[in-house]
Amino acid sequence: MTEENPMELRPQTHEYLKYLTPEEAAKLLFLTFRFSQGDEKLQRNIMLWIHDVFPKYRIRNETHGQLDDLATNMATKYIFKSPTPRHVPNINDGVKGFQEKDIREQITVWSTSFESILDGDNNDYLRTNEILDNITYSLLLRDHKYLVERGGRPNQNKKMESQVISHALNHRPTGSPEFDLMFSKISENILKLRNSMVDSLTYPSMISLLEAIEKVHENH
Repeated sequence: MTEENPMELRPQTHEYLKYLTPEEAAKLLFLTFRFSQGDEKLQRNIMLWIHDVFPKYRIRNETHGQLDDLATNMATKYIFKSPTPRHVPNINDGVKGFQEKDIREQITVWSTSFESILDGDNNDYLRTNEILDNITYSLLLRDHKYLVERGGRPNQNKKMESQVISHALNHRPTGSPEFDLMFSKISENILKLRNSMVDSLTYPSMISLLEAIEKVHENH
């Protein structure tokens, strides 16, 4: 008899599902913005990974107003109350002309998408691994863009910070158990890639990206 994976068992009952509080949902939503760094495909993949690994999670439609308020407040503080501007999704460089209402609009759109993703079908283990590969690659691309290609992030306090090195390789907490788990899986992913030839067959530049990021990071 084949052993069943409990993550694949998702009876659609209220007793089984975990409805996130507005605070829990807002924090997860905000962190999808923070760690996707303006990459919409990456943000969606992070949401899909959360859904696959935490299949019980749901957002109640009637909590969207409070969820959006909380997430907008988190994002506004993160962007505008930093010593220097941070990258904002859909804004090319800096936050010139960007206002709180623009943040609210994006939060509203993505909170609806997040709810939809959490309500979707739970896919198989192979898709979860594929999503994690895509997330790992995308995070490395974003780190490389800011640290190597641009010589640093807009935020002077974290000018040469690599999200992959900080949270995956150095295991710095993200403030969320879900995202801590994601980065721990990314760390395992990178270790496997370093010890195999898989990288050369699937993502030819992944390890070279990481090595370039590590070199810049070590020099600062």
